[in-house]
Amino acid sequence: MDETGSFWRGLPEKTLGKKGRHWTGGKQAKQRLKWAFFTNAAGEKEDPVVIGKSANPRCFKNLKNKHWPYNCSYFANKKAWMTTEVMTEVLSKLNGRLKRRNRQILLFMDNAPCHPESLKGKFSNINVVFLPKNTTSKSQPLDAGIIASWKVLYRKRMLRYVCSKVDGVKNAAEIV
Repeated sequence: MDETGSFWRGLPEKTLGKKGRHWTGGKQAKQRLKWAFFTNAAGEKEDPVVIGKSANPRCFKNLKNKHWPYNCSYFANKKAWMTTEVMTEVLSKLNGRLKRRNRQILLFMDNAPCHPESLKGKFSNINVVFLPKNTTSKSQPLDAGIIASWKVLYRKRMLRYVCSKVDGVKNAAEIV
């Protein structure tokens, strides 16, 4: 399990256009989402967790279940960060699914402040093990390319969308 942040409205800062000009037309957008991904050595994965600032995002208005949009669990808090409360709720739900399937897992986590030591032994079907300090960049499987690949695919889709809507607007920031 690992988390990453993304600026969901953030357009690229570099272009093949004229030197010294941003093609976004100004200041970079800073609206952030936090994503948490779970995977195992066999390549199986759980649905991602998304954390945003808005309790009721407009894009969810027509959804039946606003806490589980698009095969993701959605949580909201003031800074769009992972918190101990969110982490505990996510692991409780995961533990319930594992109980129903009669499965046990070993969950490797880094030593982020939102991952307290009190998570050890709290869940019946999840054995939480913390990675040694300052080693997550070398030993965390999600940091070994999975999250980077996800970010590349996300940016690619966003740019494809911006390019498809470019007619009739002054700059790409209006589209996003």
